[in-house]
Amino acid sequence: MSEGIITAIITAVSTLLVTFVTCYFTIKKDREKQIEEIKGILNNHRDEYLGMIRDVQDDITNVNSTVQQQIAIIELKIDTLSERVDKHNSVIERTFKLEQASAVHETKLSNIEHSIDELKDK
Repeated sequence: MSEGIITAIITAVSTLLVTFVTCYFTIKKDREKQIEEIKGILNNHRDEYLGMIRDVQDDITNVNSTVQQQIAIIELKIDTLSERVDKHNSVIERTFKLEQASAVHETKLSNIEHSIDELKDK
């Protein structure tokens, strides 16, 4: 082979090698840039999602507080209602006793009237 052909081959191989190395590092640099961009996007979304999670936690805390307040109000109403039911039951018990006493008195009165009628007849 002639020296000119060998030089041409070496130049072509060198150019090919330089082109390959340049492409490799360009691609590597682009990949690193893309990876950094992806990391940035993920970090932005991470911050977004963390903010959303904090908002949801705040909402849960607010709902929990509201539920606790409503439970306290319901318990107070139940206690008040229980007192009223107890008073009502007390009135019913006294009314029942009065009705029993009234029935006894009516029976006694009826017996007395009957005795008076018998005495009149004699």
